[in-house]
Amino acid sequence: VMARASNLLGQGQLSETRILIEEALKSAPESSELLDLRERVREQVEREAAEKAVRLGEEAQVLAQRGRLDDAWKRLERALELQPDDPALTELKAKITAQQSEHLADSLFDQARDALAEGKLSEALDLTRSGLRERPGHAKLEELQSEIQSRMERESRVAEAIENAQSLFDDRQFAESLKVLDIALETYPGSTRLLSLRSQVESAQNPDGEVRARESLRQASKFVALGDLDAAMQWMRKGLESSPQHPELLDLKKSIEEMSKERKDVAQLLPEMVAIKGGCFEMGSPKDEPGRAGDEWLHRICVEDFELAKYETRLAEFTRFVDAQGYKTEAELGVGGVFGCWTLDQEAASDAWTYHVWANWRKPNKYQDPDPNEPVTCLSKNDTEAYIQWLNKATGQSFRLPTEAEWEYAARAGTSTARYWGSGTDQRACQNANVADKGHDWDDGFPCNDGYEWAAPVGHFAPNAWGLHDMLGNVSEWTCSRYVSSYAGAEGKCAPVDSRNPAVLRGGAWNSGPAATRAAYRDRNYPESRYSFVGFRLARDAGAKKQTKAISVK
Repeated sequence: VMARASNLLGQGQLSETRILIEEALKSAPESSELLDLRERVREQVEREAAEKAVRLGEEAQVLAQRGRLDDAWKRLERALELQPDDPALTELKAKITAQQSEHLADSLFDQARDALAEGKLSEALDLTRSGLRERPGHAKLEELQSEIQSRMERESRVAEAIENAQSLFDDRQFAESLKVLDIALETYPGSTRLLSLRSQVESAQNPDGEVRARESLRQASKFVALGDLDAAMQWMRKGLESSPQHPELLDLKKSIEEMSKERKDVAQLLPEMVAIKGGCFEMGSPKDEPGRAGDEWLHRICVEDFELAKYETRLAEFTRFVDAQGYKTEAELGVGGVFGCWTLDQEAASDAWTYHVWANWRKPNKYQDPDPNEPVTCLSKNDTEAYIQWLNKATGQSFRLPTEAEWEYAARAGTSTARYWGSGTDQRACQNANVADKGHDWDDGFPCNDGYEWAAPVGHFAPNAWGLHDMLGNVSEWTCSRYVSSYAGAEGKCAPVDSRNPAVLRGGAWNSGPAATRAAYRDRNYPESRYSFVGFRLARDAGAKKQTKAISVK
């Protein structure tokens, strides 16, 4: 018997072992070996029960953290059956009980809020009371209960005023009825029931005024539909002169004011655009142009009418996007297997120019505090596309990046020289662009001093002939075109937004010497790359939607 029991115990068959021992003890109740073995089995059963209770408790805790309170409670009950006096399980029971109570109170709050929105005040009040019985002191329920009680008191007093005014109205005592309604409206100015009855009384007292109010309402509504809010507001005010408390006119006035505010909010997001008349030009550079690279094939190409932003996109504009969306740039997320942005760090132990983890759009370099009017940099092409997608949704517009051909056409502004101010490498560069210059110790810089070692505020330097600032220098700019060394037509169109091929960069930057500061100079990189000297400016097709959307930008 001992051998068989020990074997079963070794296999973990505790129930079978206990049955065998108890049967054997009937024949040998004083056997010390059987009694010892029974004790070992008992201890093993308790250990396993304790271990299982711990596992179930841990599972219950995880489920509770995930909000699966019913499943958590089931596991906790099983654990307590095994270890009813375990202090950790008892503490967990109290926590889950409190969570269940809080969850139920939150659910009752949501139901009460929905009932209130539907005007079911008594039902809403009962739900808040049930919630507060479940969770006394629940702040949101107490606040909602107070709101419901105030609404009920308000409705009662409004009903009383309407009853009195209606009685006077029925007796054709129009002036007295209006007086009762006006007194009530001083306390409850937004009551549609009071305003509706007042309109009826006023119409009966002054039928011509109601006719004028109705005509004003019709005209104002027509202009709202056309998007002319100024004209709509004029008609609305004219109607209110005839019927100052007309409920529909007051509602329309409120709507127009809200739409006007939202339109102003949207207008703040829109960049200043320059209309560019399309045409044909010689794209690329002649073979004798100093600094010319092998991919600047001279060829004739045409572009349609389009619009281009007067300035490079500023840090302040990108900040609005981040604040509205909580967006994280690819530099901050470490996309491409590296965090940060390619920039200069003179304190670096190894490479001064490389990807530095501290660098991003908020702080592209260590040597200049960011200015809201500087062009935003350290953005990948993917980041710029995310910004454009948000901006278009917020404003109802259709912005995009310019094609490579559009960019060069606009940068040249009708010129065929290396730069829109001429082909020479003289002091004129520092009057027209923020470039690498001798004044800031650039070995291959222009022989002048432009006053800026790093990025300059947009629009500081003279524009080209078409009114575009910083088309050369300051920061290099992403285009929407895929880089093809022989052009092959790619320069005249946008690549798919999700393309992984290198995209063209144009314009040179604050660290660019004469060779890179030319209208024909081409640079490129992959969409996830980012640099402290690369930004972007917006383009838009001519004739694209200009009417701003009257919606909230957030």
